[in-house]
Amino acid sequence: MADHEEFIAKLRTFQKARKEHDEATFMSLLSEDAEFTNPRGTSFKGTEQIRAWFNEKNDLPEWEDHWTHIEGHHFQRKGTMKKFLMTFNLIQDVWFENGKLVKAVARQA
Repeated sequence: MADHEEFIAKLRTFQKARKEHDEATFMSLLSEDAEFTNPRGTSFKGTEQIRAWFNEKNDLPEWEDHWTHIEGHHFQRKGTMKKFLMTFNLIQDVWFENGKLVKAVARQA
């Protein structure tokens, strides 16, 4: 249980850093070969591609603060994204390895 709480704390830091555009903190949580997939299905691999994505001016989803432990070092949260006059429900899955975030996949629910 304590192990999960440590990862939940890192996930909250990850969420806060993204929302506040704190690149240094955000990048410090990632492994060198991390992979992100956005809700459109576009993948970003490695810290340089993720840094470029991080610095793009995109609308950010509204994520719930609650993370659900799925298994091992796999966590999930829900959120929404507003585009034009529509609201889309999203799910984000995140995996850790050796204390660093290695994969994050956001998709429509």
